[in-house]
Amino acid sequence: MPFLSVNSILIGSLVVTTLLHRNTAMILTACVAFYGIYLSFKLKKPFFEQQDRTLHWLWIWFVGVIFLSYAANGLFGLDQFSEWSQHRWIIFFYALVFIFRHEKLGLKPTQVFLALVSLSLLSSLGYFFWTHRGQLSETLRFKSFLENPNEFAPVVMVLTFITGGLALAHPKLKIWGSAAFALSFLACVLTYTRSAWAGVGVGMSLAIVGYFGVKNFKSYLLIGALGFGALLVNFKGIISRISVTATDHVATLDRVLLWEVNLRIFKENPIFGVGYYENVYRLQDFYIKYGIPLDSFKAQPHNQYINYLAGTGIVGLTAYLLLWGFFIFRNIQWIKKDSKDSLAWAALGAQVAFCIGCIGDCMFEAYLAKYMLLIVWAVVLVQSSPERKDTKFIYD
Repeated sequence: MPFLSVNSILIGSLVVTTLLHRNTAMILTACVAFYGIYLSFKLKKPFFEQQDRTLHWLWIWFVGVIFLSYAANGLFGLDQFSEWSQHRWIIFFYALVFIFRHEKLGLKPTQVFLALVSLSLLSSLGYFFWTHRGQLSETLRFKSFLENPNEFAPVVMVLTFITGGLALAHPKLKIWGSAAFALSFLACVLTYTRSAWAGVGVGMSLAIVGYFGVKNFKSYLLIGALGFGALLVNFKGIISRISVTATDHVATLDRVLLWEVNLRIFKENPIFGVGYYENVYRLQDFYIKYGIPLDSFKAQPHNQYINYLAGTGIVGLTAYLLLWGFFIFRNIQWIKKDSKDSLAWAALGAQVAFCIGCIGDCMFEAYLAKYMLLIVWAVVLVQSSPERKDTKFIYD
């Protein structure tokens, strides 16, 4: 059964990351959740295991705070219930944890996963280059089949770390793992998403130096090679995209406006905010209230932390940060168990990259990016567990 469970999750993530259709992702996550529950009954073991009780309370607090943000503002409509019920992805996360904990990941299906990731990314990148031949610039951003490159960027950002970690995890994964890593990295560069670039830059540097060693020249050579390779893709476009950040470019001013408005909302509602994501849905009302022209840019705040402050207040942001703190702490415990595990360093790099990326975008709100992150979190929770004596994750 392992090929149809753990390995199908990884191969299924390929479907989500390359076809990039939200309905496909929803169907896949539902299948994984049902399989995890079925496996729990089959093995006669509790789905919510006692060893994860600290995390159970963190999730309860996180979801509960979102409900309180609505209740504090007298919001009990169907729209609010729909938003709150979206957090059913937590069941998918626990299903992943249960499956990873009780079934072994095979080597051959992992090779198939990496090969398919490589081939599918190669085909979508090939189509992108063909349709935009001779016109490559920062205004033509790679987004595969999604409407928004900002939603695609965090997906390939996390995938870059996953494939990189797998490439070093086993000698037989090196070829396809390296190919998948290179293509994922290229796709991330071509999204021209600055928050993703910053995240990958810091996270990848941390992962490489941690795995190869601070005193190992190979670490800095590899970091330099990745940076130089990124610039080779489109030096002029990348520099232009970066320079926009420090100028009065319209995109920068729009983002600053959104930050200012949402921070103002937070100052007026510091404890529970105005209701989860109500700061986005009612943005026009706030523009009218604050005397801002209605033709101004309207979107989510482009900052995950400010989004939680405005929507759920300081209580909501605290719950969100505690979740991150928990998984980063467990990741460090995993590294202490085996400091030469490439997957452990890749997972830590991915988490750091995601946290940095959330400064410039609401990455945690992107369903497909969250899907990839939950895979990382599930592996971290399982591998860092004190009860797990065997640190090996992929088996021959």
